[in-house]
Amino acid sequence: MGLLARNTGSLFGLDIGTTAVKLVELSRFGEGYRVEACGVEPLPTHAVAGDNISDAEAVGEAVSRLVARSAPKSRTAAVAVAGSSAIVTTVDVDASLTDDEMELEIAVEAGPRIPYPVEEAALDFEPRNLKADNPAQLEVVVAACRMEQVHSRETALAGAGLRVAIVDIETFCLQRALEAQCAGGTPAHVALADIGATTTKLLALRDGGAVFAREEAFDGARWQRERLADQAAGEALFQEDLLRQLARMLRLYAAAGSRGAAASIGQLLLAGGVAASTDLAALASERLGVAAAVADPFAGMALAPRLDDEHVRRHAPSLMTACGLALRRFEP
Repeated sequence: MGLLARNTGSLFGLDIGTTAVKLVELSRFGEGYRVEACGVEPLPTHAVAGDNISDAEAVGEAVSRLVARSAPKSRTAAVAVAGSSAIVTTVDVDASLTDDEMELEIAVEAGPRIPYPVEEAALDFEPRNLKADNPAQLEVVVAACRMEQVHSRETALAGAGLRVAIVDIETFCLQRALEAQCAGGTPAHVALADIGATTTKLLALRDGGAVFAREEAFDGARWQRERLADQAAGEALFQEDLLRQLARMLRLYAAAGSRGAAASIGQLLLAGGVAASTDLAALASERLGVAAAVADPFAGMALAPRLDDEHVRRHAPSLMTACGLALRRFEP
């Protein structure tokens, strides 16, 4: 089971969030993809706290309901952990090592960079390139998260009669889904703001490659509470707080890269339930000085005949991570 990309055969993407579980299953369709199954199922309060599953049974029951309703063909899932829960680093190892020797060497090399005992870590690695200045050394990308993060997801899905094939990292999933949408004609320099129940993530791509990623705490669930209470003033205040956060994150992007990097963004895509249900995109365009639009991971994809187009499009902005997970099926 890997934190890095590799082909795994048939599977669907399952995003386990703090307030809901979300499912997407894709198939090849001509030169592109077709959405075969998708859906969202609410979670009981506190079943998931942050990135930790605190009630695996409740999560498993919610997944069972979601699977029964959305009816994916596969019984194998790709799930994800938050970027803040994972460590991604690069190490150099002797290129002549066997796979078993390399695994042992990587554990030794990566150990000091992991802020907990390496015995408690789920490790995955992917060899990349021979070092240009030393061809005897191989550059290897290493990803790690706590083993308990993997076990809790396996336990929850086992309760629903499913198997976990991949544990991915949310940031990688968002990048994969954003790249797929960019292939449909989005500008070469684009940013994605994924507004969740507890965090906002900003990811920027330039010419198809990730150049910036940041995650900050934010009470995205507050919007839903205020909307249900019909508190227009409270919702407006929430939007102001969110726009200030996005402006700050864009400034950090500009400071981290070349001067004016954020200002040259061709488009800012907004993901999450908030993006689809408010006039946030119009406000963002006006206040942030960048063309903003609602993200759609299914742009350019066909829909299976049994799916309701309106239902899929309504939930699409909140399914970016699940779509990125589903795309793992097609990794080379």
